[in-house]
Amino acid sequence: MPYADLSDPQTLNLYSYVRNNPLSRADKDGHCIWDLCIGEGAGAYAVGGAAVATAAYLMTPQGKDSVRAAIVGTGALIGRAAGALSSLFHKSDTETPKDVYIDPSKYPEAAGHAADAQAAGHPDVVTVDRPGASDRRGEATAGHPTQAGTDRDEYPPAVTAEGGRGASVRNIPSSDNRGAGAAVGNQIKDVPNGGTIRIIPKPKPPENQQQ
Repeated sequence: MPYADLSDPQTLNLYSYVRNNPLSRADKDGHCIWDLCIGEGAGAYAVGGAAVATAAYLMTPQGKDSVRAAIVGTGALIGRAAGALSSLFHKSDTETPKDVYIDPSKYPEAAGHAADAQAAGHPDVVTVDRPGASDRRGEATAGHPTQAGTDRDEYPPAVTAEGGRGASVRNIPSSDNRGAGAAVGNQIKDVPNGGTIRIIPKPKPPENQQQ
C-alpha cells in the first residue's frame, strides 16, 4: 500500500514490477533500484543484467545480511548439486559388497557349512544388521538342540539381515565355529549396518592377506 497509487489499480498488484515491462521501465520511487531488486523479508537479492548495488547499501546491516544470505544459499545449492552429480558416477559403500572369507584350512566345518548352504540356495551377498543379531539367532536355532562340544552354526549369519528364521543350522565343533565367527567379525568391523558383504568360503587371495 505505501507504494500504491489508488487512482491506478495496476499499482495494487504487488507481484507486478514496472507493469511487466522491465526492459523499458524502471521503479522510480526507490522501492526497487533499477534492475537490483532487494527481496524484503527474504534477506536475498537478485542482480539483473550488469547492475551492481551501490556501496552505500551494501555497507548497511540490511545490505550485508542480503549478501550473506545469498552466499550461504548459493553454497548450499552448489553442495546439493555436487552431491547429486557424484551419486551418478560413484556407488556408495553400501552398494558394493565387501568380500569376506572363511578359510577352510582354518575353519573347515564353518566353511563347509557356508558352501553347502549357498549351494542349497542361501545368498552369498548379505546385509550387515548388528542390532537384530540376538533375535535372529534365537529364531534360527529354535528347535535345533545343542550337542556337547559343538555350537549351532547358522548360515546366513545372525549378524546379517538375511539370517534368522529359515537359516541353515548345523552343529560344528565349538572352536571351529567361534574361530570363524571371530574372523568374519574382524573382516566386517568397518562395514556399517546396512552395508553388504559377500561371504566366500575360501582362503583369502594372496593380495588380500594383509587386509
